[in-house]
Amino acid sequence: MLFERSLLQQGQFGKWLFTAAAVFAVAGGILALFQAQFFSHIIHTVFLEQRTLAEIEGLFLWLGLVLLTRGILLGGQELAATHSAFQIKQAIRERLIDHLSRMGYLGEDTESSGEVSQVIIEGVDALEPYFSQYLPQAVVAFLVPPILCLAVFLIDPLSGFVFLVTAPLIPFFMRLIADVSERQTQQQWGRLSQLSAFLFDALQGLPTIKRLGKSAEMAERLAEKGDEYRRATLETLRTTFLSALVMEMLSTLSTAVVAVQVGLRLLYGWIPFEKALFVLVIAPEFYLPLRLLGQRFHAGMSGVTAWKRIQKLFEKDLDEPHQVKDLQSGEETGQSSIGFGKEIVLQNVTFAFPERRVGLQNINARLQPGTITVLVGASGAGKTTLLNLLLRLIRPQEGKILVDGKPVETIPLAQWWDCIGVAPQRPFLFQGTVRENIAFAKPHATQAEIEQAAKMAYADEFIVRLPQGYETRLGENGYGLSAGEKQRLILARAYLKDAPLLILDESTANVDPQSIEKICHSLKEHSKNKAILIVSHQPQIWEIGQRFWVLKDGRLHEMDHNEFESVYLVNQADFHKKVVTGRLQSVASDVDRRIEHAVSPGISQAEGMRYPALAQPRISTQTSSLWKPWLLQLWSLRAWIALAVLLGWAAIFSNVGLMSTSAYIISFAALQPSIALLQTAIVGVRFFGISRGVFRYLERLSSHRVTLDLLSRMRVWFYWALELRVPQIFGRYGSGELLSRLIGDIASLEPFYVRAIAPLPVAALIAIGVVVWFLTIQPALAWVAGGFYLLAGLFVLPVFYFVIVRLSSPNNALRGQFSERLVVFLQGLVDLKVNRRLAEFQHRVVASARKYGRGVCRLNSLMSLQGVAMNLVAYCAMWLALWIATPLVKAGAISGLSLAGLGLGVLVSFEAFLILPQAVQYFVSGKEALLRLSEIAAERREVSSNTFGSRTQTERFEIKFDCVHFDYRAIESNLPAWTNLEQAGQGIKAVSFTLGEGQRLGIVGRSGSGKTTLVYLLLGLFEPQSGAIYLDGKDLSQYDLSWWRSCVASCTQDDYLFQTSLRENLLFLNPNVSQERLWQALEAVRLADFVRRLPQGLETQLGEHGRRLSGGERQRLLLARTLLRESPMYIFDEPTANLDLITAKEIVQNLISWADRSTIILISHQAIGFEQMDEILVFDQGCIIGRGKHQDLLDSNEYYAQLYRENGSQ
Repeated sequence: MLFERSLLQQGQFGKWLFTAAAVFAVAGGILALFQAQFFSHIIHTVFLEQRTLAEIEGLFLWLGLVLLTRGILLGGQELAATHSAFQIKQAIRERLIDHLSRMGYLGEDTESSGEVSQVIIEGVDALEPYFSQYLPQAVVAFLVPPILCLAVFLIDPLSGFVFLVTAPLIPFFMRLIADVSERQTQQQWGRLSQLSAFLFDALQGLPTIKRLGKSAEMAERLAEKGDEYRRATLETLRTTFLSALVMEMLSTLSTAVVAVQVGLRLLYGWIPFEKALFVLVIAPEFYLPLRLLGQRFHAGMSGVTAWKRIQKLFEKDLDEPHQVKDLQSGEETGQSSIGFGKEIVLQNVTFAFPERRVGLQNINARLQPGTITVLVGASGAGKTTLLNLLLRLIRPQEGKILVDGKPVETIPLAQWWDCIGVAPQRPFLFQGTVRENIAFAKPHATQAEIEQAAKMAYADEFIVRLPQGYETRLGENGYGLSAGEKQRLILARAYLKDAPLLILDESTANVDPQSIEKICHSLKEHSKNKAILIVSHQPQIWEIGQRFWVLKDGRLHEMDHNEFESVYLVNQADFHKKVVTGRLQSVASDVDRRIEHAVSPGISQAEGMRYPALAQPRISTQTSSLWKPWLLQLWSLRAWIALAVLLGWAAIFSNVGLMSTSAYIISFAALQPSIALLQTAIVGVRFFGISRGVFRYLERLSSHRVTLDLLSRMRVWFYWALELRVPQIFGRYGSGELLSRLIGDIASLEPFYVRAIAPLPVAALIAIGVVVWFLTIQPALAWVAGGFYLLAGLFVLPVFYFVIVRLSSPNNALRGQFSERLVVFLQGLVDLKVNRRLAEFQHRVVASARKYGRGVCRLNSLMSLQGVAMNLVAYCAMWLALWIATPLVKAGAISGLSLAGLGLGVLVSFEAFLILPQAVQYFVSGKEALLRLSEIAAERREVSSNTFGSRTQTERFEIKFDCVHFDYRAIESNLPAWTNLEQAGQGIKAVSFTLGEGQRLGIVGRSGSGKTTLVYLLLGLFEPQSGAIYLDGKDLSQYDLSWWRSCVASCTQDDYLFQTSLRENLLFLNPNVSQERLWQALEAVRLADFVRRLPQGLETQLGEHGRRLSGGERQRLLLARTLLRESPMYIFDEPTANLDLITAKEIVQNLISWADRSTIILISHQAIGFEQMDEILVFDQGCIIGRGKHQDLLDSNEYYAQLYRENGSQ
């Protein structure tokens, strides 16, 4: 038995309901004795005593009362078990969410958000059948068969002995198979978790995958992963179904043995007919609990395996040496006045992650109010780790942090976080308005305070030009904003908090120099009574620094501005001194004048793709579009489907044949004929007993093969539906929502065929077969059976169908909302804690979990009631068939030999209809899932050309932009191509240039000026709304866009690192690259030494979003991956973000040297390496405001000259 002690302990949350379910089940088992007694007595009196209907009306009434009571008790059992499972699941889910929230900093070895969310949603849901089906059935199997066996012993000891001997064989064989099945189920769960993580990884990396032309390869990998999961699942199911086959064979053959031995003893007069028939009727009731236990064994195994996976999350130690215990209950509420008046002191602080050889060693430093401290050091030196120590997300392994002379641990975490405003290196923006994101740390801030904070962060200048200003809704994680704009929003959030300590981690790495100049001014103003710690590689930030922490080789050197300038900078490179001592001059007015002559000011950000409020999805609800992909996949598997339906019909019909033939043997034996006359019937019993189990086993295998094939194909279909709508789809849906559709909705299609589609034709075939059989006996009985089949199929099912549709329509939406909130909660956990919003967001997640759980419980309860209704219809059909057949036997219209077989045959035939309630639920949920999947497929594609429709290719890579216009607003408003340039909004406007093969083009401009939009257009991710882009003289739309993207090695600001090893990420674009070439690329980006220092080297796992890497290490890894593609064209979009200038200059030179014979497009705020460009384009607000060679622009374009001077590139 699958009794995991720790899992059984969870049953305390629903123990009373579970007890009620057990009581109802036992009561139903006892009533089975009365049902068998009244049934056998009616058959005896009619068949042998030739009684009339009037004489036995009382027996019929008692039988009807027993059948009605059994149906009600069955409903009570199912409802109690369902609500018990709901309470248990909800308690586990809430405890799990609370546990993860208390961990705070999840660490580098934690699973991805996709894996964790899969455990919380799918894993906990997998406990439902364990608590609602397997565990109650185990109790029933333990209690009911002994009661029935004892009753049979009192009536017929020999039959009781047969029961006693055969019954233990079922759990014995179940135990033999359990060990193998458990291992396979654990492997299946492991593959499911891996598949979920892979899907989530591929989903979040889809924009990068498409832009790099790797969509087809990723689709192949998805198909391979799906096929691996399919094979593993089928292997597990073979074992599981084998156990069910053993249960089926033992129960049916035991029933056959009972029927034959009772019939033979009846033949010789050794047992009365009524007792013999009673034993026959009780036999299936005796074995049914054990047989159902075998059928639900897989549900139990899945539940135990899911629980072990859940336990791994529960077992994560909250007090690991490098982690900090979270808040105590209630600690997060209220405001705190605790701050620091003097200083923060780091005293001999040491910390290192286990897998890194170099960590922080004996750090001694001070932070004082009114001082701007700048933390500098090479990429990966440990700067972010030091900040995490100050934030108390991790704790020192040695040494201590003092606040005004007291250990920082004496201050409660929540109150400490109130003292800190943080702008992290990887900002996390939540779905919501701009205003809500800025006010994230101070929800009750006034509009005036929010606008003042935005002005201090120089974010107001682009916010006011958004479609709805501060009320503009952003996509997940600020999708649609440029990297620099995201950073400015996060900086505004930190300003608004107005905390005594402000920590900025590379918060201006992607911000243009003009904006940095204004941010530096606001930082100086903000520092008058606050301590500010800034991590930065940028000389403009260094200029305002008063104290410097220089981190090198794990040790920190503290110095003032003069010492830093004279010792550190001069010794590093002379040009840095020029940067620090230079004075910045504003050129904004010059830029504004140029813009005014080009176009009127437009909106500064994309509206349609970028802002969900203006991007309402277009949903096609047409039946053809909804069912088309599913029907196409079904048609391709039509042979397997037909086979599965026929096998399902054969399995149920064998059961009908078994019970009817067994009843016939006993009835005929009561007349004591020659044994030769019973031989055919005895052989029939054996045949039906064996064939039932075999047919059921084969039907399960074939139907599940169809299902798993369908799921694998639907994943690939949905992947391509998403791919065709990237990148704009991410402005409308969050990754959690899309993950819910890619995993949850497609998973909900798993039972769609097996339990929703296939049972309908099987039930129809059974009904037709039984009606035809009854027609050969007596047409009146055929009308009775057919009428109840129609009642079940055309009344009960439709009524419940419409009720279920009404209740279940919102359920998939609730699941999507839960998944979305959960993923956001997990990914933004640190931000939530530091900004004191954890309790609020946790409450939202729990509320979504409860709504989703209640929805599932309502559906399961309704299905239980539908099951009760179907059982009552089956009981009524048997009862009425006997009622009508009784006078027909008396009149000689039908033989008394057929009476018992008719009654049992009608009852058993409803086995095909008893599974239809589940079919209705699965049909509704499957239809909802298909609708949600079809919503994505119905979204309008922004690139109308068929990616794979053309095979046009070229070997020449001359690019020409001819007066190209693109405005994001037109995407959703369906505006025609621009006819009036004055109405143009954000995007690019009237852009024209030619880039010859092998030439180098530099593009420079402030954040949001249209540089990245130009790259998207060049790669065919969007189409120009007017003008044209030419490749080798032909319009770009005429080419195979997938081939074109595969020809371009591009590295942009939003490139994605996959949750695999360093090696796999490096080889993503070129799997066949040599080891030597790989290390050459790492040397070119100055990452080789870092990789060699890692204990696992190239096999080091990067974690989700490459979280094991610093910002600079991540950037250089992406550059190395790009270089290894060996392409005829390279695009580098802000390649030096998060890098110090010395490293940046060296790397840019190496990039240009590597791609010496290729076409290069270099996009940068810093203009590093632009001396080697053949032409440079200066962008602002979507327009080219200057072009030419480097020296020409230095002489003629003040904006470009200023950018160049600001970044020390002279």
